[in-house]
Amino acid sequence: MHIMAHLGEMAHYTDLSLFLLRVMIAIVFGTNGYHLVRTPHGKVGGLGQFPGFAIFLGVVEFAASIGMVMGVLTSLVALFLIIILVGTIFLKAVKWNIGFWGDESLGWHYDLILLCMNFVILCTGGGSYSLF
Repeated sequence: MHIMAHLGEMAHYTDLSLFLLRVMIAIVFGTNGYHLVRTPHGKVGGLGQFPGFAIFLGVVEFAASIGMVMGVLTSLVALFLIIILVGTIFLKAVKWNIGFWGDESLGWHYDLILLCMNFVILCTGGGSYSLF
């Protein structure tokens, strides 16, 4: 019972936890967006997409990462990232028939984790450590 009382005190760190979750999302999408803009031909070779689409997607991901870490319209940003992730999972699982783990860990398990992380932000608003 004594341990449970201490675990209940962890609720005081909810806003910090949500902020750290937003930071992790921003790191992943910010770096991916940067690489998409910097080398659009490298990423889209397997995607079957035009380099212009990769640049557009990279700009969206990079801008979303800034909004996510700064706490600007976090629910809307999370929704945009969820849409991107649903598309990514669809391509991997349905179009390319890549399994959950995939070859060399290139499956869609990581994308599903990111989708769930963004869903938490969507549902909670990202916590009180935000601009608006």
